[in-house]
Amino acid sequence: MDDLNQQKNKKWAWAVLPIGIIAVILTFAAMRELQSVLKPLAFAWVLMAILSPLVRFLAKRLRVPETISILIAMALSVLIIFQAGVLVNSLVSTFVSKYSEYATRLQELLQHFYEVLPDQAVDMLKNFNWQSGLSKGVLSLSGTLISATSTTVMVLIITAFMLVEQRDYTLKVGNAFDSPERVNNVIGSITSQVSRYLILHTLISLSTGILVWLALHIIGIDFAATWGVLAFVLNYIPTIGSILASIPPLVIALVQYAPNSYIPFFEALAAILAIQMTIGNVIGPRIMGDQLNLSPVAVLVSLLFWGWLWGPAGALLATPITAAIKIICDNIAPLEPIGILLGSARQFRKVRQ
Repeated sequence: MDDLNQQKNKKWAWAVLPIGIIAVILTFAAMRELQSVLKPLAFAWVLMAILSPLVRFLAKRLRVPETISILIAMALSVLIIFQAGVLVNSLVSTFVSKYSEYATRLQELLQHFYEVLPDQAVDMLKNFNWQSGLSKGVLSLSGTLISATSTTVMVLIITAFMLVEQRDYTLKVGNAFDSPERVNNVIGSITSQVSRYLILHTLISLSTGILVWLALHIIGIDFAATWGVLAFVLNYIPTIGSILASIPPLVIALVQYAPNSYIPFFEALAAILAIQMTIGNVIGPRIMGDQLNLSPVAVLVSLLFWGWLWGPAGALLATPITAAIKIICDNIAPLEPIGILLGSARQFRKVRQ
């Protein structure tokens, strides 16, 4: 009888599998089409995860009324985002004002390279229209800033409503599900793990940005503060972010000083490598440990997938979203194998030892 039931279950699973695959494909296609709506919601969830510990601290430890705690948290986030926006606008304005000067220097540097590099390398450089590429990038900055500002306002509004909604969330779950404790545990686990990860990662990214800014300022690279802010933001993207953040200051170091001197370029390269390697491979892992228990391969694949689905915003959100998916899979029996595959193998190594 048990064998018969197992055979029926296997047949049912194989029958349902194609439907499940089609449903997943359609879901992601819908998410791609609705990204203008879903991305602000995802960023609001991330911001709520960061602000929730502050709200709980003010409400429970300091006995501040919960509504006032939410207002304080939102006011603090608005102040920080406003100051960051002012800083970024100032940095971008300075960069744009010197664009023509650096475009001329770049053409001179390319002419120098054409004289000393092999013919194949020269052909590769000439195939790319540097002037047109830089012009398009600079012209798109203003539109990007305006779009980011409107999205940020929407994210803040949604976050405020999410924080207010948390007060009655447990009551709603208790009336909506048959096992409210389990649902609350899953949601609480997602929020707490993602919150710890984001808070610690923000501190590490901030340290990276400050060190990059100081190092480049001491070396004498132009727009050092800009590259510090870029390092802070892109450090949220695992692995690839630190590489992307290192390219612009090195290019500026070449344009600024070469061909007269290549020493500042190598100094900037050594400083950036030392900062990224020390924080990324030594300090970061010791502070954060294995907060999300995610496989490095899973993180990289999710980075590529969400980057393809939602662009740069998806790359920033990839790790928190993957962590949430893993926790959900861990708590739903049929999806447990997916949770195991997404997770790190450290716990299994400990069991074997």
